[in-house]
Amino acid sequence: MIRIIKIGDLIYENIEPFVIDENGNKIWNIPEDENELRSCVIDTLNWLTDRYFYGEAEKRGGYKNMGEIVHDAGEEDPDAQFLLKLYDAIWEKEEELENQIDSMSLEELLNLNIEAWVKPLYDQIVAELENTADSTTDNTTDNTSEG
Repeated sequence: MIRIIKIGDLIYENIEPFVIDENGNKIWNIPEDENELRSCVIDTLNWLTDRYFYGEAEKRGGYKNMGEIVHDAGEEDPDAQFLLKLYDAIWEKEEELENQIDSMSLEELLNLNIEAWVKPLYDQIVAELENTADSTTDNTTDNTSEG
């Protein structure tokens, strides 16, 4: 179930968005405490990281869980091996981002569009890993064509 919270003009996913009052009206549950807001932003970051990684896993072999990826990587499936590298790199980046969130002011947190901030960083990791894989493949191809 996707949960959304709206803070200012921004919408955050995977956070309990509202409470229902006695008249059945939705009342937005916006964190007023800076630490609560920080925790909500980190929870959203964690959810976006999972969603991003498993989106890539779906594109690269239809993987639904890490067990399948680890198994196929052991069988030397290149997509699964790529995904293991991506997994490590993305969660390393997530940890860096959590540290940045921990040091943000309340104003910065309120103005943060987390998905717009995170997606290009994760896309860059994918591109770098793909370039590394391509250059390895290209070198192998060049060496075999010379012989």
